[in-house]
Amino acid sequence: DSYHTMKKIKFLTLLCVAMGLGSCNNTVPTDALQGEWQLVTMGTTAVTAEAQPTLQLNIKEMKVNGSDSCNTFMGAIANITDKDLVFSELATTLMLCPETTMQVADTFGTAMKKVAKYEVNDKQLLLKDDKGTVLLTFAKK
Repeated sequence: DSYHTMKKIKFLTLLCVAMGLGSCNNTVPTDALQGEWQLVTMGTTAVTAEAQPTLQLNIKEMKVNGSDSCNTFMGAIANITDKDLVFSELATTLMLCPETTMQVADTFGTAMKKVAKYEVNDKQLLLKDDKGTVLLTFAKK
């Protein structure tokens, strides 16, 4: 009957709010983001195999780590929704690398600081700035 249906709907709505999701339809697609990604392009520049940053996202633990092609980095995911993705300050090891690798590492590090949004399509992860400009394009490893 409709009385029990209404009680069920109210319970499910409360459950969603209690879980901090706001609404059940607005859940973060964690499976799409979770895992290891390999950089394909920075802006419009293709990345070569010699200097190829990687990104490891652990959505359940809200952690990020990877390699900027020279040093390893780690940090936290400060904010994530179905469109937004913001990293906290990333800690990086400080090794010296060949000049070309260092340039890739520096550019990658600068881009990671600007990331505000993301999009996953066709096994690619696009990290964008707050205006929606694609900074980094990754492919699933």
